[in-house]
Amino acid sequence: MTHVYCDILPADNGWVFVADGYHSASYPCYDLALQAASAYCEQRESDGARIVLRSQTLRGAMSAVASPRRGRAMAQAGSNAISH
Repeated sequence: MTHVYCDILPADNGWVFVADGYHSASYPCYDLALQAASAYCEQRESDGARIVLRSQTLRGAMSAVASPRRGRAMAQAGSNAISH
């Protein structure tokens, strides 16, 4: 299985994500860049790639982040398992 890093990075005019040679358009805020990167990752994962979503910290290091879509799906699955 192929591993691809999808990095959310600060840019001069907002935030971008870079993955497997693809450089996104600039987004005005981090949350929009995260949503776009998450959607890109989901599309690539359906092609069989394993995506690692990361964000640059204030000190320049890359840190793994959870996809907002995956987080909602996991929370919903957990609440569905609890409620009968």
